[in-house]
Amino acid sequence: MKLWPPDWSNAYQAKERWPHGEIGMLENVSMHELLDRCIFLHVKHDVFYYVGSMYFDDRASSMMVYTFLKSVVGRSIAEIGDLDVSHLL
Repeated sequence: MKLWPPDWSNAYQAKERWPHGEIGMLENVSMHELLDRCIFLHVKHDVFYYVGSMYFDDRASSMMVYTFLKSVVGRSIAEIGDLDVSHLL
């Protein structure tokens, strides 16, 4: 299953207009208290805000990636995608 980059969506545009790929700036990262294996990425691209999600098999992996992504809020998704995260494995 592909995790990066997430598929982006929003409530203000038709699905056909949603962007694809490493777009925008990471504005926030969140998790829902009942979905402890899912991370939500909030990005701004052009004038719109989008949300993408990443699902993991276990809570430990999701927490590790969540902590990493919180540390890079404010950077572009493309820049984050280029980072070496092998130290997280």
